[in-house]
Amino acid sequence: GPHPRLVCYMGQSEDAEGCRLLLTEYAKLGSLRRALLGTLAGQVTRGHQMSMMQQIAQGMLAARHVLVMGFDKEDVGRTSVKVAGFGR
Repeated sequence: GPHPRLVCYMGQSEDAEGCRLLLTEYAKLGSLRRALLGTLAGQVTRGHQMSMMQQIAQGMLAARHVLVMGFDKEDVGRTSVKVAGFGR
């Protein structure tokens, strides 16, 4: 049977140029990148800007320095992250 963590493959076709198209189940929330980055990028950016203004952060921010403070699987907009990396 289908695995719960794999998209259900339903078939394939070709477009007018001969490029293969895959038909899968519909993901109403879209990609992980769209769901998480779109929502969380603003929170990360604001936290990093503040740490730079307070001169407690230096340079680039790595994902390992972003902590998830709250996660709502039903509404990613209610997920909360905070910047924690202040070193190099």
